[in-house]
Amino acid sequence: MPSVVGRYRGYVGIHSSGFRDFLLKPELLRAIVDSGFEHPSEVQHECIPQAILGMDVICQAKSGMGKTAVFVLSTLQQIEPVAGQVAALVLCHTRELAYQVFIPSKKFFDYCMLNMIVWWSDFHIHSRLTRYKGFKEGHKRILVATDLVGRGIDIERVNIVINYDMPDSADTYLHRVGRAGRFGTKGLAITFVSSASDSDVLNQVQERFEVDIKELPEQIDTSTYMPA
Repeated sequence: MPSVVGRYRGYVGIHSSGFRDFLLKPELLRAIVDSGFEHPSEVQHECIPQAILGMDVICQAKSGMGKTAVFVLSTLQQIEPVAGQVAALVLCHTRELAYQVFIPSKKFFDYCMLNMIVWWSDFHIHSRLTRYKGFKEGHKRILVATDLVGRGIDIERVNIVINYDMPDSADTYLHRVGRAGRFGTKGLAITFVSSASDSDVLNQVQERFEVDIKELPEQIDTSTYMPA
């Protein structure tokens, strides 16, 4: 496939156009509507048309802006299934991320009447996935986890992330706090800073992402991290 060399840009925000502008298959449009999506995010608006044309695409956007949907929709749009043959292969760096990609994508595959399977090296994680499902579906409202869950897991309605210990890098900090306030919703991140090394990482975060992280006030207005 031809490669694409474009501007280095982090895509954020929601675009005013609709998914119909991409001229997707009718079954994909039905799946999008059934999933409750109305308008593509900026990264989807910029990258899906190029991906559908068969171009190589590297996209960067803040957590929760719909990057997974870019490759899911563009792949399903291009697939012409052949009986007994694998049509597409998606590689993920953790089994949790593979599972997280599988669950929301399954609806799109069902509408397209395509079979899909998620596979990882060790299937003996029933307890872990049960806890993940309970939190994702809202049966449990508090999740205590390591950085393994902090990277790539997409769960709606996470309003608060608390870093009991300071992440060891700015990248890890981004992945942790990125679990809250996804796809334009509100979120609050609280981090315990208790040492000089913690302060160093905090400074790295502020410099790299050009943010000013404030000390936690005595009172926090819930409207800053909860929907109206």
